[in-house]
Amino acid sequence: MVFHKSNMTMNMSFISVLDKLSLLKIDESFIFRKEDFERNDKIYELSNLVIGKNQHYTSFNSSTAWDSNTKFEISHRSEVTEFYGYKETYHHLALILLNTLFNAESVCEVNLTHPKSTIKTLFISNEKCLKHIPFLEMDIDIDLKSFEYVSSKVDKFQTLHSHNRWFGFLDEQLPAFNYSFSNKEDRYCNVSLQKADQLVVSVTSEGLCKLTELFLDIGSQDNNVNEICLESTNPGFGGARRNSNEAKFLLPGSLAFPQSSLDNLFLPNNSK
Repeated sequence: MVFHKSNMTMNMSFISVLDKLSLLKIDESFIFRKEDFERNDKIYELSNLVIGKNQHYTSFNSSTAWDSNTKFEISHRSEVTEFYGYKETYHHLALILLNTLFNAESVCEVNLTHPKSTIKTLFISNEKCLKHIPFLEMDIDIDLKSFEYVSSKVDKFQTLHSHNRWFGFLDEQLPAFNYSFSNKEDRYCNVSLQKADQLVVSVTSEGLCKLTELFLDIGSQDNNVNEICLESTNPGFGGARRNSNEAKFLLPGSLAFPQSSLDNLFLPNNSK
């Protein structure tokens, strides 16, 4: 399936869904049905999404050292994966995730064709395996029939309030964002992350539903928040799994995406 900003080649049911989503207001609902997603596409192409690499620097004192005479300050650096797109881009991503869910796919692949994108391939890994019992691995196939979405207000941080999509989630239920390399030799060598050209988003089926809802919220006509963050739990406001990159979802007009077009985007290049 190919998604283009101005020339979308998809079936009519998808176009109809996108038209309805564009009119959805806060607290209004929409029901997605499996019959609209029985396409079994495992490879997609997006021309209106750019993914870049950045870093998040945090400095803070320890809990026992708030004295102004403290001789040290702790510095922390996190890798940040930055998604740049338009509102319709996030709706396209949501439809891809829904297609993955309804067809019970373990992995889907999204090729990013915009020349500005540092990441060329996005992989969504649907973690359907539960490993809570030692030495016992269970593979549970969930056959989704429908998915009711209720449009919700978006906050910059997703774990602080009870109405947030990720509030109260366990670490293992949160998404993980990690880099990979298309060059197999680079995967086993101590190479710079600047050479990483793949992003793997690993998430449980439940987390995949929440990520879908978040993308739909970001793409809502009523959304006026142009930067949404999933951060490390410590330090940070949470939303991303332990040992994961942080993630930012950016819209035009945000501090990191002040331009109105991806074609004029300037990406930082400071990932080591």
